[in-house]
Amino acid sequence: MTVDKKKMGIIAAVAVILITLYYIFDPSEAGFFPPCPSKLLTGYDCPGCGTQRAIHAFLHGDLGGVIHYNAMLVVGVPLVVAIFASNMLRQKYPRFHKFMNSNYVIAFAAVITVAWTIYRNI
Repeated sequence: MTVDKKKMGIIAAVAVILITLYYIFDPSEAGFFPPCPSKLLTGYDCPGCGTQRAIHAFLHGDLGGVIHYNAMLVVGVPLVVAIFASNMLRQKYPRFHKFMNSNYVIAFAAVITVAWTIYRNI
């Protein structure tokens, strides 16, 4: 697999811009960050509600704030990173790729997501 350097440059530039915006502006105070469409439609918190504020807290080293705004990120981000890594390294580590894409990991992610959604809405 070859990496398109132009695409990677664009992705890196967008990432730097987003990180800078989330560092400078607090999503709970700045009015230009998008609200959660699920919360607008249903009135309930989705599994991702609070992520923008959690990112802001993380960038400022406030791990308590991260957990307060969206504790699922503590489990979700490492899991997503591991899944992406397993896909990028599937040729070199096929067993790791097979495990990370197994029904067990998918079921774990689904159960954690549903449990978190129920917990934060009761």
